[in-house]
Amino acid sequence: MDIFGVATTSADAEVIAENLDTYLAIGFKKPVVIFNNRDLMKDIPYSAIVAIDKLKKIGEQGVINNMVQKGINKSQASDYLKFVMDMKPDATVKTIISYLEKSGFGREYYRFEPTLARSFSYSQGPIWEIIIEDYETGSVGGGERYDGMMKRLTGLDIPATGIAFGFDRTVEAADQLNLIPEELTKTKALVTIFAPDLLENSIKVACDLRENKINTELYPNENAKLDKQLKYADKKGIPYVLIIGPEEVKESKVVLKNLKTKEQTKTTIENVISLVK
Repeated sequence: MDIFGVATTSADAEVIAENLDTYLAIGFKKPVVIFNNRDLMKDIPYSAIVAIDKLKKIGEQGVINNMVQKGINKSQASDYLKFVMDMKPDATVKTIISYLEKSGFGREYYRFEPTLARSFSYSQGPIWEIIIEDYETGSVGGGERYDGMMKRLTGLDIPATGIAFGFDRTVEAADQLNLIPEELTKTKALVTIFAPDLLENSIKVACDLRENKINTELYPNENAKLDKQLKYADKKGIPYVLIIGPEEVKESKVVLKNLKTKEQTKTTIENVISLVK
């Protein structure tokens, strides 16, 4: 989610609130937004900001050593790090906190993190990352205001703020925390194609099942023999197979085969939906 054309901090806060709503809607119990204001670091050189952004990975001494390697005096490096660690919320950060409170989020969902640096050269103003407290790999998304980048890209003064979600990490976290329902990840029924001239009938049956939220596959090759299709379903662990031959078409019925029990019955699609769902 991004907001363009609005320069006020309320726009950043709205994006952050939407980010929390998104992760709560997915089912995460402990999404937390950590945020800072990059403008608080305006007197810190960019090379130092990049080093400070690694604090959680390499520790305080590692950050100082990293700055020294970049040509910063050790004493000055220590001062930079201390300055950032001692930073307090400014008016921008307080506006975000107030907005989140008014949006119904308790303090367990957000916190000011002075050492959060978001070391992208285009980051400015409010910066934030989303973490899942039960997921230790890292943040699942990060955002910032990027007015300057929009100016460089377009030549126009277009205020902009938004987030980039980490899709892979979000899915991994959801999987680790058992938030992905099994029925959404496993096919429950395979609709076979008895013959090429009956493909249209199989497509209609597959559509009927999908409209009723039954995870359904339609075998992709209308020229494949029925035995091959049944073996495909068995190999993939698909519990139900539907067969629509000429006789079934005439009777407006289908053959439902349970691959676990090996039982099969000829019935209506309405009955199949109630049995498989």
